[in-house]
Amino acid sequence: MYELLRDLATIDDPRRQAGKRHDLCIVLFLCILSILQGAKGYRSIGRFISDNAAFLMSYLPLKKPRLPSLSTVIRVLQVVDYDQLSLVISTWQTKCLPVQELYVVCGDGKGIGGTCENLLGTNQNYVRVCSFFEAFSGVVVSVVPYDNKADAETKVFQAMVNKLALPGEVLITGDALHCQRKTVEICASKGFSYLFKVKQNQPHLYNSITVAHQSDDLLDFFHTSERQKGRIEHRKIHLYAFSDKLTHKWKNAKVCMVVTRSGKRKGKLYQRESYYISDRVDSAEVFLAFIRMHWLIENRLHWNKDVNYMEDKSKIRKKNAPKTLTVIRGFALGELHKNGNTQIKARMQQLTNNPQKMVDLLNYRE
Repeated sequence: MYELLRDLATIDDPRRQAGKRHDLCIVLFLCILSILQGAKGYRSIGRFISDNAAFLMSYLPLKKPRLPSLSTVIRVLQVVDYDQLSLVISTWQTKCLPVQELYVVCGDGKGIGGTCENLLGTNQNYVRVCSFFEAFSGVVVSVVPYDNKADAETKVFQAMVNKLALPGEVLITGDALHCQRKTVEICASKGFSYLFKVKQNQPHLYNSITVAHQSDDLLDFFHTSERQKGRIEHRKIHLYAFSDKLTHKWKNAKVCMVVTRSGKRKGKLYQRESYYISDRVDSAEVFLAFIRMHWLIENRLHWNKDVNYMEDKSKIRKKNAPKTLTVIRGFALGELHKNGNTQIKARMQQLTNNPQKMVDLLNYRE
């Protein structure tokens, strides 16, 4: 825990020196603890601090025996440099990751609906966040919030790949938006493998996979069936060699694949096909597992942010606060996923008003 406090202390404090009673790292640490137990906004953070004042004052290295007020918490969240906070948390998370042979890093963006300006107009602006979620550990290894009008998700994604540093083999996965030649080149320059979905925004690539699927040059095939939540779903994956005509455009690409999903949902039959490319050499079964892993970022990160933290409905929109809070929520969810825990709501309830358990959780990998 104290290591995290020391890392948080490296963040610049933008507040005036006069009248500053509490270190920035203490305020941020209290926000992290409160969000671990499910705090959704300012008031719930304030309630956590007041309800656990005795323990917090005995445990934290405070200058004086008093805790920050709610107004101090709000002021800090609104003015702190969220980019510095994101970097500190990402570095700490990367340092504490369990050693693995392969890190599957799923990248995706998400908008924060409550921050939308000019809701009924055509020139909307709102806060977005691009996250890198490590599928095996459930840890958010990188997160970058940004304004929708100020940046494009593809550029943010590429910058995040460029800065990513993990101690082992890395596979970057992304949806069709990130199937860009520049992104592929950055992955190759960093020594990362990639697996990207392909849609008709890349027409030549899409058509080449269509032609391969109509040929007999099949490298591998795998089929699985699953009954879940009252529905049956069949998945088939056809694996093909990548087209020689496009290898000069798509760096190191070796295979393309077609995944067919079919079944019955609510009494209706459906069938969908999705295309993918990769520079890895694996079996069809392994590729299907990687493709399914990518959607963990939706199920375990974005869904939890919107359901358990009600991020999309949050009315916090002033200054840096929504960006700062989405960074902390990503960090908290990574910590709650420790030991393979997927029951986030139940885990939050176990931690409610029990700061000792929260501290033990943060100390788990130190």
